[in-house]
Amino acid sequence: LRQDQLLAQIILPLPRKNTYGCWIKIGKRKALIIATITLALVVEMAEDNKTVKDVRTCLGSVAPTPIEIKEIRKKIIGKKFNQLDFNQLGQIVEDKISPIDDIRGTREYRKDVAKNIMINALEEIDSAFRGCINE
Repeated sequence: LRQDQLLAQIILPLPRKNTYGCWIKIGKRKALIIATITLALVVEMAEDNKTVKDVRTCLGSVAPTPIEIKEIRKKIIGKKFNQLDFNQLGQIVEDKISPIDDIRGTREYRKDVAKNIMINALEEIDSAFRGCINE
């Protein structure tokens, strides 16, 4: 956008079939928008409901702007969801972020929380697809 322009509309497509998303916010209060850390994870399964077709991972409050962890895409796409190593994926998140110390949390705290909420989000998605992917 230019300085004299105003964003008037955002159109978001509906999720495709076999898509699940998870959003996690860690913060002191639910009512405030300020978060210690946030994570959004969207996984789209292939027609077999076992293989990951697409994935998007975005974290907030771990860098100057929200970031996507592209290494997660490389590790997940094309793999069977029930064969993923959730701990390894959490470790990738921890290794790829560069949070700062501030009033809402230390760098080390945010790195540890980012790893754990990634694992939690994957477990939540696993539960949502359990009937069709863990046969």
